[in-house]
Amino acid sequence: MQTEKVTPEMRFEELRFRAYRDGRLSATGEAAQAGYRRDNGDFTLETMSLVFPESDGSAEARLTAPQGSGNARARDLLASGGVKLLRGTDVATTEEARFQGSDGLVHGDRPISVQGTGYVLTGPRFVADPRAQALRIEGGARLLAGGRGAAR
Repeated sequence: MQTEKVTPEMRFEELRFRAYRDGRLSATGEAAQAGYRRDNGDFTLETMSLVFPESDGSAEARLTAPQGSGNARARDLLASGGVKLLRGTDVATTEEARFQGSDGLVHGDRPISVQGTGYVLTGPRFVADPRAQALRIEGGARLLAGGRGAAR
């Protein structure tokens, strides 16, 4: 009996997807290109965008990045190559951020800069909660308000 070998990777162009948590829509997303390994659940994304819907009166948030990779089974995602998180008039930028399905939080071990109307807030690392749409800068933060360098 001869067994046919099946390539474990699938490739997608212009992929659109939805993520659910506890039966509720937690994010929608798209990627220009994606790869998925059926044997282990690993995936890659190129030119990705995630939208976290409004919750409890908070504005919708959008995360964009040139690349993403992770594991669907572990529910983790590493966004990299210059990550932007936009919410209202606020824009947070960092080199990379990791969503961990185990705690439902986004962790960043690289410096972050948040610009909004009249301020710039920077710090060495952060933790964000997409459900609560909250961002906590850890390791010391620096705030520049109203002066040069702050968005107006």
